[in-house]
Amino acid sequence: MRIVRTFDERFIHDCIAHKSVWPHITDDGSPDDPAFYFPPMVDAVHWLEVRDDEKRLGVFMVHPLNSICGEAHVALLPAAWGRSAEAARLAVQWVFENTAYQRLIVNVPSGNKLAARLATKSGMDYIGNNKNSFMKNGVVQDQLMFGISKEAA
Repeated sequence: MRIVRTFDERFIHDCIAHKSVWPHITDDGSPDDPAFYFPPMVDAVHWLEVRDDEKRLGVFMVHPLNSICGEAHVALLPAAWGRSAEAARLAVQWVFENTAYQRLIVNVPSGNKLAARLATKSGMDYIGNNKNSFMKNGVVQDQLMFGISKEAA
C-alpha cells in the first residue's frame, strides 16, 4: 500500500460520493445528492490517494488550519476496509515527510465510533471535545478531536 498526491477530481469525487462512504462523512449541511458535491481543488488542499499496486482504494484530504497544523479527512472505499489503519498511518507519514505541517488533527463526530477508532489506530491521541458542533439527521453531536505531532509519528 502506498500514498500519492492526486489531482484526479473525478476519482476524488467518486470516493467521497460512493454509496458506502457518503452517509458516514457528511452532515446536515451537505448536499442530499452527492452528485452535487465538488471537491475543493486548490493548492492548499492536499488530496492523497491510497493505492495498492494499481488498485485505487480511496483518498485522504488535508487542509491547513494554519502554517504548521493541518486537518485531515478520509474517504476510503470498501476495498480498503480492514486496512484503514495502515492507510491512515501511511497518510500521516506522507504528510509529515512532504509538507511543512508539524501537527495533524481530525475531528470525529461523537457518534462515529469507527472513525474514532481509526484515529487512535493511526497513532493519534484524543485531545479534546468540541461540544455541540456537528449535526447529523437533525441531531446535534459533539466532535472529538484527535491529533498527532510530527515528532510522535
